[in-house]
Amino acid sequence: YESNHFIWFNNFTNSLSNSARFDFGMPKWHFYSSITYTTLSNYIYFDTLALPAQSSTQINLLQLDIKKNFHWGMFNFNNHFIIQKVSGNDVLHLPEFLSINSFYLEHKFFKKALQMQFGTDFHYNTAYYSDAYMPSTGQFYLQSTAKTGNYPLLDLFVNFRIKTVRIFLRGENLL
Repeated sequence: YESNHFIWFNNFTNSLSNSARFDFGMPKWHFYSSITYTTLSNYIYFDTLALPAQSSTQINLLQLDIKKNFHWGMFNFNNHFIIQKVSGNDVLHLPEFLSINSFYLEHKFFKKALQMQFGTDFHYNTAYYSDAYMPSTGQFYLQSTAKTGNYPLLDLFVNFRIKTVRIFLRGENLL
């Protein structure tokens, strides 16, 4: 790799990823779930000095993904939960639990020409060491000094659709 700020000469072996996934869905009940098991061998990443490195151990990732949506007339409550566990290495930082929820009212006006949605989005994930960013390479790299997460994010939104025109207003992180 050669750029204005960095020159690296690396001889990495090929990375290998294997994944198995089982999906289950009940569209009538607006319920979907999946479980995914992934193995990563010779994983290439950027270390804490923002230099490319390769993991010598196998990384195992297990993810459980659950989606359930509720609809009562104009009221909609969409839920998405993810539980994930990484083992075998400390070079892949992910939160163990994520929750993404939306609660909104949806209604159509003027002979269904105008569709309006008004509601909130709620996001939460457990604390973890998220990767830092190196602008000069455009890459994320490992850091282990500051944890992110373990606090809720609440957004408000209004969405209008008039035939093919969409207007979307959003206020983020209101807490």
